[in-house]
Amino acid sequence: MLSNVIESLNRITYERIQILKPLTLVDGLSFQRYRAEYTELYLDQIRNASYLAITKMEQASAEEVRHLIGELRKINPSAEICPTHYKDAEEAWWEKLLTGAADVSEPKSEVGSSTPQTETQLPDTFSMEKAYVDAPEPFLLFLEALIRGRYGNIIRAKGLIPAGACALRFDVADGRYSVRLEDPDSAVQETDQNAVAVFIGHGIAKQAIRRVIHQKNIAQRGKIRFTAAANQR
Repeated sequence: MLSNVIESLNRITYERIQILKPLTLVDGLSFQRYRAEYTELYLDQIRNASYLAITKMEQASAEEVRHLIGELRKINPSAEICPTHYKDAEEAWWEKLLTGAADVSEPKSEVGSSTPQTETQLPDTFSMEKAYVDAPEPFLLFLEALIRGRYGNIIRAKGLIPAGACALRFDVADGRYSVRLEDPDSAVQETDQNAVAVFIGHGIAKQAIRRVIHQKNIAQRGKIRFTAAANQR
């Protein structure tokens, strides 16, 4: 948790070693879900941040943003909140973020809570390197099933993978997904070295995912390259 990180770093700080004020990114679309599922961990991240930057709310109404800011204020009244995506933040905000030293103080903890805290179960991570799919169409059906819980409670997934004659860059978050078609010529080298699919969540159905997304092993790659070289002769 952020409070534990701050407590550990405070032990090594002095006049020549200082830490910057902590920043927490708040996914506006997933705020309610994360607060409910990872209460202790999530609130600790918000409560101990000096800066809160809201993300994933570019399409939200002004009223929705104001409501989210109000909820964040209840958790951390003293934090400076950036209501727009950080990529649109002014230069002065970045300068303050990168130059402001944190106060050496005790991390903030929840006080006076009558609700017993249960241990937060951290999500699992499943990563597939050298990943590929046979074609784009089955992969789109896979993403539809993924956000509906067919492959577990997936909080986040993303990757860049070859799909037949093209390469797909995908991102899954909060029950939504996006897919971008990469330029085949510029993506060939990148996908050959960095083709990966990453899934974060609980109860990930790893074997079921492997039936859709495959992995190239060393023998397969060697066979493919050998066949390609033989065909050129």
